[in-house]
Amino acid sequence: MRVLTIAGEALRQELADHLASLPGIEAVPSQAGVPELEDLQQIIRVYRPDCLLVDFEDQPRAEVLIGEAEDLLAGVQIVAVAAKVDPALTLKLMHMGVRECLARPIRADELREILGFVQKNLAAHPAAARRQADLFTFFPAKAGVGTSTVCLGTSCALAEELGARTLLLDCDLAAGIVKFHLKVSNSASLLDAIVHAKNLDANLWEHMMGKYGKLDVLHGGSLVAPPAIDPADLQQVLAFARARYEVICADLASAVDQWSIHLMRESRRIFLVTSPEVASVHLAQARVKSFRELGLLDRVNLVVNRKDYRRGHLDDNVIAEAVGIPVAFYIGNDYDACSNALLKGAPVPSASDVGRSIMNLARSMRNDLAAPPAEPHHRHKFLEFFHVVQEEDPITVWRD
Repeated sequence: MRVLTIAGEALRQELADHLASLPGIEAVPSQAGVPELEDLQQIIRVYRPDCLLVDFEDQPRAEVLIGEAEDLLAGVQIVAVAAKVDPALTLKLMHMGVRECLARPIRADELREILGFVQKNLAAHPAAARRQADLFTFFPAKAGVGTSTVCLGTSCALAEELGARTLLLDCDLAAGIVKFHLKVSNSASLLDAIVHAKNLDANLWEHMMGKYGKLDVLHGGSLVAPPAIDPADLQQVLAFARARYEVICADLASAVDQWSIHLMRESRRIFLVTSPEVASVHLAQARVKSFRELGLLDRVNLVVNRKDYRRGHLDDNVIAEAVGIPVAFYIGNDYDACSNALLKGAPVPSASDVGRSIMNLARSMRNDLAAPPAEPHHRHKFLEFFHVVQEEDPITVWRD
């Protein structure tokens, strides 16, 4: 069960210490202190917590944050944490549909009991994100390690083989290869979508989309990166896309810039792609340091591409030790298969060694995808469902 604490630093640390000792509980990472509304939205989109522990010291703000969480997650379980649990607070929580309340100071047995009730409720009514696609970003340790091949192949495998509604975003606006690789030059670019972010609707979106079989594509455009992109417009495009797909794959450029950071902060997982050569591994190590400083390291999966045991590449353990994180996935090395796929305007065949490696990666992502949207969630407001533990008592310009 994933638990997110929304509280000031002292209470958050106190709860974290208790949660760490409870089996089956995963504490969702969050920044210190009570998050701003935008930060909370991002945390929920990425981690989809099952339960929220909410500090009610500032009741008006707690109500706003709870309302936002329930808008994004149907069936999320809320536990209020308060210095004093009195009848007035109990009544207010009942009207809000909050079923559990924990009095301070926190006691381990009380927290364990309440989370036990929460787990029972979740078993009957699991929390489910409402039409929120997972975003996965593919980040190269350095240019030329084959990240686009891996991202493109994985996206096609998800859409064609695994039946997931998938969108591929080529986010390398200066050197993206997806437009050429999949022959989708007559469709719109990601930059076009951002420019029209405020006017997006279903009809416009369909006119913009490049198609490769069941895969939808927004390519990188004319390879002239704009001087700046408004994060609000990018967020609007992502929000629109999340409502239409199950999974979004983003192929990033090899720069830890604000554009990439924004996308990675929205990601469920970040695939750091390297090849097994010394230079690539060295730069992967530097990337890991950056991710750690950004607070993103917990989402990073290391992918070693072009692994060929016959060529004397770096040993698996050496790569993991040098980079600083374990290797999550290996992608085989087949120059002919990749070269032929590029000439044909297609992904690497699934029957090849490389294709089978990519399919394993795609399956792991498919397993991460959220369940279908839940039925509208009606919050309980009856006293018998309330439990308190207390002390003792039409655009077509992109097509020819």
